[in-house]
Amino acid sequence: MVKLVNTVDSKSTGFTALPVQVRPSVPTAKKRSRILGRFFYVCATNTRAPATIAHQSAFQLTTVSRLRQKKLFPKLIFAVFAAVVFIASYYLGNQYARPLVSQTRATLLPTPKIMAGFELSDKYGEPFTTKSFKDFWNFVMVGNLQDSGCDSLLRLYVMAWNQLAAKPELQKKTRVVFVDDSQPNKTPAQLRKHIDFYNPMFTAATGKQEQLDNLGEQIGIFANTRSCSPGNSVVALVNPEGYLLALFTGITDPITIAADLQYFIN
Repeated sequence: MVKLVNTVDSKSTGFTALPVQVRPSVPTAKKRSRILGRFFYVCATNTRAPATIAHQSAFQLTTVSRLRQKKLFPKLIFAVFAAVVFIASYYLGNQYARPLVSQTRATLLPTPKIMAGFELSDKYGEPFTTKSFKDFWNFVMVGNLQDSGCDSLLRLYVMAWNQLAAKPELQKKTRVVFVDDSQPNKTPAQLRKHIDFYNPMFTAATGKQEQLDNLGEQIGIFANTRSCSPGNSVVALVNPEGYLLALFTGITDPITIAADLQYFIN
């Protein structure tokens, strides 16, 4: 209940007194109750606040950490991938790079020489001429397929061919052409049986003695110098266009043979 109290007597002063609103007094017990209530509220609020803030801070830190990890993971994967590619490129580049002319063991002809003027018969009974060199890098050797020295030489070039496995397209285009000069000449079936034992990709050819001598002279393998011993052998390299490019003389390392071949590849 609000009471109006005149602070000035209107009769004695002649002025009209303004009413003043006076609040009823609050019992002391209620005041204490209010104060205690506020105190406990503040205490309760201040007690929960630090825990709530700490929880929120920990959640924010965890979220930021996860976001950073998500951003860092792709970068880490990319860095590892780049390192692997660099190492692999460096290794392969050094292992399979085209050698310099000073690094080759083969004897390079100053001017490539076109092969011509011979006609033999291959392991299928088909004519073998200069056109038969087409589409292949040809290691041409002359000897007797039943000779033990020729067996060693053929095995050497099988290992050299295997060294090209890292370059399958080049390997498919590389073969040995074994010219069998034994008399009497072997039949196509005999040629095929002997040469396919080493590698079906290889081929063999034979023919009349004058044709054998003609081919031998063109590649620098004369009748009195024909040897299948790997240390004394002469193997001619003829490219897919039928040009004699080099002679592999006495090379017994298959890795060197494969590396030297790559010197001529564009």
